[in-house]
Amino acid sequence: MILVLAIRLSAQEPSSDKASYEILQSGDDKIITGDITAGLLWSLFPDWQEEYRNYEPDTDAVETMKSIPDSFQIICVLGSWCSDSRAGVPPFLKALDLAGNNMLQLHLIAVNRDKKVNSVYYPDLVVEAVPTFIIYHGKKEIGRLVEFPQETFESDFVDLIQNNR
Repeated sequence: MILVLAIRLSAQEPSSDKASYEILQSGDDKIITGDITAGLLWSLFPDWQEEYRNYEPDTDAVETMKSIPDSFQIICVLGSWCSDSRAGVPPFLKALDLAGNNMLQLHLIAVNRDKKVNSVYYPDLVVEAVPTFIIYHGKKEIGRLVEFPQETFESDFVDLIQNNR
């Protein structure tokens, strides 16, 4: 017998907006869905935080990210159950943190194994693979970085931004 426990909670985003998520528990497996924060991700999945701590970002990409003058919204759709998300998301988050550029706004959305987006803020997103980083300039989507980077997600992000100026 498998017991599935769903917990609906609220998380505080940096913008002070309420975000909501669910934690699905099946035995020792936890799957989180909805709008989340990095802090929540680290607390539920400490191995992800370890990936973050151990990663050495592309320093050229981080330096470029520091100086981006325009506002970009980055929607990161991830699967807490997905090894590709675990390998790709923490490093990109570390690069963003090191860049410290307030013009680069990040929103994390966790999806279930069917990749169904359950976001209060972005209910109409469609993704086919995770992780997917969707980059917006204003209200226009300018590109996506999907599942595997060409180089690193931070350098691919910089290339995308520079090619859309």
